[in-house]
Amino acid sequence: MPPPLLAPVKQAAQSETGGEVALQKKGKKRTKRENSSKPDWDSDKVGALKNDKQKMKRMLIGSGLLFSLIVVGIIVALSGGQAPESARELRPAQPASSLSPQEAAPPKRSHASLVAECQPLAQSFLEAKTVEEMLPLVQNPEIAEPRMRQYFPGGIIEPQGLKDFNLGQAMQTKGKAISVVVRNLDFEAKTLVFIDGPQGLKINWESFVGWSDMPWADFIARKPTVAQAFRVIVAPVDYYNFSFADDRKWQSYSLQSPDKVHVIYGYVERESALNFQVKLNPDVKSAPMILGLKFPDGATTANQVIIDSRIADGWIEEDLGP
Repeated sequence: MPPPLLAPVKQAAQSETGGEVALQKKGKKRTKRENSSKPDWDSDKVGALKNDKQKMKRMLIGSGLLFSLIVVGIIVALSGGQAPESARELRPAQPASSLSPQEAAPPKRSHASLVAECQPLAQSFLEAKTVEEMLPLVQNPEIAEPRMRQYFPGGIIEPQGLKDFNLGQAMQTKGKAISVVVRNLDFEAKTLVFIDGPQGLKINWESFVGWSDMPWADFIARKPTVAQAFRVIVAPVDYYNFSFADDRKWQSYSLQSPDKVHVIYGYVERESALNFQVKLNPDVKSAPMILGLKFPDGATTANQVIIDSRIADGWIEEDLGP
């Protein structure tokens, strides 16, 4: 039988004559007053006084609450319906944006407006004859200028000219970047990338020429063991030889120069996080990247290098946004 959930209530015991025997509290004897039928007037007076005090206390508390409500109501009325800060829930202040909604989210340009804005900029860029003429047209001129002066000896540029703009209507946009295929006067198709920045549309010169930290011929001849940044076309390949013969340790890639003149093999440890950054999706045969490349110590071949880092997907160094 399960135990009771509540303790049993004590019952009064019955005497042999059927009279009720009163239960006594533990440790306390009954007085004659308790057995007397005469009312205890003194006790009643004490109880009444206690009741009066309690009633008075409740009345005072109630009056105080009512007075407080009246005061708050008057303050709210005087403040135009707004409760004071002490009577309202305080919320942390939200920083105000320094940009208007239109500035924070500029409207997207139409295809026609992009063509109208990009085409004259492309023509000026391809017709420039000096570094000075080209600098105002390029992104980050303070970074591009020393590179351009190294790339164009004496600051002289042989202009390519513009024959066709936006071949095949293939203009593409990604975040701040606008990619356009052009044809120069030598009928060569090339890609121009415009970056929409604080100064308006500017051309990314480094991606146009395939800029790298050092010329490919010098890199292959000198075999530096300190990583240099190179714009390359990456493709997976199975080539394991010499210092990189262990295909369980290494993953190999074909690395092609932007002008497609040079092809070398790059290696990265197969199970490294870097390999997962460089690795292409199965449905992608090749992709442009900026990689940090270096030769191993004591390199015995001129076409096998270590992939030291992945700097960017594509040939634009900065994050272009979604």
